[in-house]
Amino acid sequence: MKTSFWSSLFIGTIVSCVIFLFSHKSIWVELELIAGMLSVFIFIFLFYVLYHGIKFDSNEKYSITWKDAGLSTMDGFSPGMGLGLTEAGAEAGPLGIVIGFILDIVVTILLSILIVVLLWVGINIVFSSIMILFFPMYFLFRRSIKFVVSKSNVCHKDFQKSFYYAVKGTLINTIWFYMIIFAGHYISRNYVG
Repeated sequence: MKTSFWSSLFIGTIVSCVIFLFSHKSIWVELELIAGMLSVFIFIFLFYVLYHGIKFDSNEKYSITWKDAGLSTMDGFSPGMGLGLTEAGAEAGPLGIVIGFILDIVVTILLSILIVVLLWVGINIVFSSIMILFFPMYFLFRRSIKFVVSKSNVCHKDFQKSFYYAVKGTLINTIWFYMIIFAGHYISRNYVG
C-alpha cells in the first residue's frame, strides 16, 4: 500500500504540474481538468486492482523516514570573511568606522525583518498548499483502498463487475471533489470582489 500511495501521489503531482504549466485557462478550469485527469487515473487504478483481485493489508502501518542531508555544518564559512558592511568607510577614519558599524546594524535589522516576513509568508503558502492539495488526495486514496478491499473478491477476473465497481468507486470518490471546486468557483464569482 505504501508504494501505491506514493505512486498515486507522484502521478497526481505530475498531472497537476503539467496542467498548470501548459493550460493557460482560469484557475477553476485548471482545477476541473486536474480533477478530471485524476478521475481517469483513479478509474484505471480501481479497475486494475478489482479485476486482478489484489488485496491490501489493512493493518499495515507506515511512516516517513527522513534521511540526513548533511547540512548541519557550514564548511568553508567563517564570520570574518568580509561579508558585512563594517568595513564600509574604514578608510575615512574613526567617523567612517562608526558610520559603517551603524550601517551594518541597520542593514542587518532590515535583512532580518525581510527574511522573517519571507519565511512566514513562504511557510504559510507551503502549508496551505499541502492542506489544500494533499489531504483531499490522501482522503480520496484511503476511500479508494477501502472500496477496493471490500469488492476485490466479487470482481476477481470479471470484466463487467470490475468495470461497474470501478466507475461507481470513481464517481463516489470524485463527485465531492468537483462539488468543492464548483462551490469555490461560485463563492469567488458571486461573493468575492
